[in-house]
Amino acid sequence: MVDHDKALVVVDSKFSAKFLNAWKTVHVPKLFAFHSTHVKAGQDLLTGQLAEGHAPMIEQRTKWDGFVFLTEAQRGAYVERFGDEERTFVVPNPVRSGHVHPPRPQRNPAHLIAAGSPTVNKNVAASIRVVAELKQRGLDPTLNVVGHGAQLGALEQLAGELEVRDNVIFHGYSDQLPRHFASAAIHLLTSTNEGQALVLIES
Repeated sequence: MVDHDKALVVVDSKFSAKFLNAWKTVHVPKLFAFHSTHVKAGQDLLTGQLAEGHAPMIEQRTKWDGFVFLTEAQRGAYVERFGDEERTFVVPNPVRSGHVHPPRPQRNPAHLIAAGSPTVNKNVAASIRVVAELKQRGLDPTLNVVGHGAQLGALEQLAGELEVRDNVIFHGYSDQLPRHFASAAIHLLTSTNEGQALVLIES
């Protein structure tokens, strides 16, 4: 990289940022973008332990020209703890304005969707238990599980144990995610821990 006055470096990779920590610039502004909160999951924002991936940048924040956050709430929590208000910025995920949306699709009120790789963290098992609870209350929901992951077999077994196998459809990987979202009335996000969940933006 060339350090000249027409360059700008914005890093959102924690891995790359560790190397750029040591890069002393003269002209080019060097910014790091946070995709999630600066503390470990469940920790207090003012006193909690710093997230492992973010700690090196925060502890050496004087080597950066600024930090970028997705929301004002994230920025406010950081500023309250560390200061540096004038060197923190908010750049939210883009939203297209003035776009004319097509007519809303006909959604089935009994259709639910859980999208994403079925891993332990995604906790799709909780979505299946929601279906079991709804069925016990006399309803007839259908849960579409879209995504492929290591927990798929265990989830199929759980659906059988809860006697909702006919109410849960395991699609595996699908390149038709927009179509699945369009037909569902409710999107279940039951992850135990998430930063900026891309699946929420996609839905």
